[in-house]
Amino acid sequence: MMSNVQFLRCIKVRYFSVKTDIKFDDSINTLLDNKLLKHRKHPGIITSHFVEIPKWITNSVQIVLEDASTSKSSLYEGGQKLARHLHSRHIVAEQQTLQRRSKKSSFDNDQNTNESDIRNVRLQEHKKQCIHNTGPIQYNRQTGLYYIAGRSLYDYSVLYNVFNQIKNSDKNFKPKTIFDFGSGIGTVMWAASQLWSDSLQEYFAVDPSPEMNDLSAELAKQNTHPIKGMFYRQFFPAASMPNYDIVISSFSLFELPDVKTRFDIIQKLWNKTKDYLVIIEEGTNSGFTAVNEARDIVLYNTNVKSGHNNSAHVFAPCPHDMECPRYTTDNTPCNFEVFYYSLPLSGPSLLQKERFSYVILKKGVRPNDDKQWPRIVRPTLKRSRHVVCRTCTAAGKLEEFIFTSYKYGKNAYRCARVSKWGDLLPIEVTKDK
Repeated sequence: MMSNVQFLRCIKVRYFSVKTDIKFDDSINTLLDNKLLKHRKHPGIITSHFVEIPKWITNSVQIVLEDASTSKSSLYEGGQKLARHLHSRHIVAEQQTLQRRSKKSSFDNDQNTNESDIRNVRLQEHKKQCIHNTGPIQYNRQTGLYYIAGRSLYDYSVLYNVFNQIKNSDKNFKPKTIFDFGSGIGTVMWAASQLWSDSLQEYFAVDPSPEMNDLSAELAKQNTHPIKGMFYRQFFPAASMPNYDIVISSFSLFELPDVKTRFDIIQKLWNKTKDYLVIIEEGTNSGFTAVNEARDIVLYNTNVKSGHNNSAHVFAPCPHDMECPRYTTDNTPCNFEVFYYSLPLSGPSLLQKERFSYVILKKGVRPNDDKQWPRIVRPTLKRSRHVVCRTCTAAGKLEEFIFTSYKYGKNAYRCARVSKWGDLLPIEVTKDK
């Protein structure tokens, strides 16, 4: 039996000092030359940077909020406070460090009372901060209303962006079933029904709060693309079957108390996955840490059991299955941006910009025909006669490419210029030793 902490032992990759070069995709180059494809619509552009919120969602949200016995100003303030709290939370594996510090402070009491008192005050402040910014939130109906006011459109925009990548890249995929862990108010169902209304037949939601499940059902009544079978549960099913086409945990891992629980839940989610497992969290360092932890759990702990191929590969955003290079190069998170218009609660709708971290894991080995194009992981820098793209490559490295018409050709330069943070570059990275 594999240890619960074994997933943390990532495979180290030795990088050799080589000269890196790139080659623009021949088939796309031909299409562009023959004017059968426009540069701004090259196949590497797959993300929806601005998400338009469907009318039925804003209508259902307004109906539920208007029925509440709380003023719009209070809902707005409560929603903003909850959103800030969720954004600032930390993911802490254990409290052992704090316990050790506490014991040390008790010992120091006998050595130096004044110094120990100062240390104890600081320790208690640190404990309060950790407790305030970690651990599950008890969602009742009022907290659920605050969540709708402060987070619903953000959640939907991120989910639509992520799901849309699956839809655009895997055009033959027609999901029938979705398993939503930590379903909350049902934003997963909103996004999935917008994209796959012609195929979806079952939405299975798990959330420990009955009040959140009730709110989800109320909001779903206005859905113009309803899913036929909608099932709500408070607890994770004990049976490993059935499997679901899409299994997702969005903004839910922080509700779990420790690394062991997260490990067990991710393993259960993977065992319920038929095709895609999607993990989404805040675009903060803590959110990225939670996503990358889940990525490692799946990639480094999957194996073949009873003749069933349980292998996995990263579908997006990483073009590789190796250790995330962010951990070996800098301390910034791997995240992406999405734009949307806010709810008009305290005034007119305003354009919002938020960041999120995510990973899409797919069952099976990576296909041989997967081109593994580099992913742009920071804003494209457009300069006079050249474009700078900072990417994550199939070699598991962060690499910066400077495109000019002279060096790589007009088509490569123009495609790079219209590509944005989160898009793929249709190039092959080559190395000359």
